[in-house]
Amino acid sequence: MAEDQRARFSAMLAQAQAEHDRQTAELALQINGWEPLLVQLKVVWIGPELGWQLVLVDVSERHRMEVQLRASEERLTLALSAVGDWVFDWQVSSGEVVISDTYAPALGWSREELGSTASDLMRVVHPDDKSSLMLKLQDCINGISDRYAIYYRVKHRDGSILWLLARGAAVLRDTNGKALRVLGTLVNVTHNKQAEAKLAEAAQFQRAILDSISAQVAVLDRD
Repeated sequence: MAEDQRARFSAMLAQAQAEHDRQTAELALQINGWEPLLVQLKVVWIGPELGWQLVLVDVSERHRMEVQLRASEERLTLALSAVGDWVFDWQVSSGEVVISDTYAPALGWSREELGSTASDLMRVVHPDDKSSLMLKLQDCINGISDRYAIYYRVKHRDGSILWLLARGAAVLRDTNGKALRVLGTLVNVTHNKQAEAKLAEAAQFQRAILDSISAQVAVLDRD
């Protein structure tokens, strides 16, 4: 056992004896020629005659899996960041949403003002788009679809409107197939939508001009 781990172990023994209460911690045991073994140590003071009772549980495999999971999630987050302005991680059962720090300021709010639950974030969605967005989310949660993509509007604090493209997918489900966790991205497509609206407006104006001319007019391509 390394020196710092030995000191921690001694402190656990002393605290268990002083407080007559169980102490629990994870320590690394060093065996010559072997990799350090991570164990969960439980220490109970029984009394002056019997001393301490120690229980050691090997948690090294669990620790390795946790490290691999964190690394996998970091790679996934980086990949998502490359295809969207903002990344979100929604824990469906609790409603908690972890989203990129720049999302709230982009809508004119602080992170605390906007909130951190799905209900909080839904408050800024345009009323005309809420029902369609909710339907997409419910289909994904209930297993009707594994992923979703939808355009919808959100309201900036100053009253202006932003268009978002939301893409999400259920990455964890319970035994009944209900989503427990949804990951996804949000992309600001306001400029694209504004350009589409201007093109549609120009086309409508051209049609109105042509319709107002009494002569027969045809528009042909070069072929």
